[in-house]
Amino acid sequence: VSAAHIFTNEGETYVTAWEDAVNDHRTFRLDRISNIGLTQVASKPHSMRLKFSADDPFDIAKQSDVATFLLCEDAIWLADYMAMTIDEQTPAQVDSDGKKWFKVSYPLLSREWFIRFIISHAESIKSIEPADLQESINQKVAHGLSAYNVDVQ
Repeated sequence: VSAAHIFTNEGETYVTAWEDAVNDHRTFRLDRISNIGLTQVASKPHSMRLKFSADDPFDIAKQSDVATFLLCEDAIWLADYMAMTIDEQTPAQVDSDGKKWFKVSYPLLSREWFIRFIISHAESIKSIEPADLQESINQKVAHGLSAYNVDVQ
C-alpha cells in the first residue's frame, strides 16, 4: 500500500492508503497493524482520487447499502463503538431464554469485512438482511465448516 493520509477519529489513529490489489484507497487503524516494512517500490498514493471529510472520515453518510439484523442485548455495547443504529420504534424481541434482541441497521462499507464480523459475533447477531448478504454469510460458514467435515443444512 501507499500511504495517502493520516487522521484521528475518536482517539484512534488511521492511515488511508492506496492498495494496488484492489485499485482503491483503504483505511487501516494503526494499532491493528502488526507489521510494516519499507520497499524499494515508489509510493503511489493516488492523492487526487482521495476524498476525505473530517466530519465523515469513513464516508458513512454516503453509504446506501445497509444491513439490518437483530443484536442480542449482551452485545448492545457494539453499537457504542460502531455506526450501528438501534431501531427505537421496533420493540425488542424476547427469545425462549428471555434474552432481548434489538433491530439494528449498519452501513455496509465493506461486505467482505461485514461477513467476517458477523461470523465472529454469530452468537450475538441473527436475521441478517438483505437476503443476498445472508446467503453470502451462509456460504462462507459452510465453506469454513467443510474443512472440518461438518455438514451444514
